[in-house]
Amino acid sequence: ININSFIEKLDIRQSFSILLAEGITNIDNIGTLFRNAAGFGVDGIILNGACCDPLYRKSIRVSMGHVFSISWTISNDWQQDLRMLKTKFEVQLIGCETNERAIPMWEVNPPKRFGFIMGEEKSGLSPTTMELCDVIAEIPMNTLVPSINVGVASAVGLYELLVRHRLNSR
Repeated sequence: ININSFIEKLDIRQSFSILLAEGITNIDNIGTLFRNAAGFGVDGIILNGACCDPLYRKSIRVSMGHVFSISWTISNDWQQDLRMLKTKFEVQLIGCETNERAIPMWEVNPPKRFGFIMGEEKSGLSPTTMELCDVIAEIPMNTLVPSINVGVASAVGLYELLVRHRLNSR
């Protein structure tokens, strides 16, 4: 299914959230992303072609079956699809990465339509993906530890963007 059809299938509303994954090849991490997305109310998931198959038995088990409860698709042209999300569907892309451009996750003011992009644990987001991001957000932590598991990072990020922000907006 192409991204155009996928977004339209999500029943576009004034606001929605998408979890995007780039290059995540660990089966456990893919399952965890689906479970976190379902738990925090993400509307859909888009994987790039380098991600492992979420229908692998262990991914299904780790996701607690949520690979069947949340809409998802695989991008055939990652960079072009990210551009389309931004231009056609007015989705703000928020990359989760630690670099000189990153701001603390709690400083991100998520718009009504956003995509939260997670990268592979070892190499993170690709430079071309980061260039397309409107915001790069990081989870500040001890400088002796360069990163945390992508599944854990997605839970922290989704909580910040979808739950805590709503609670503080009341």
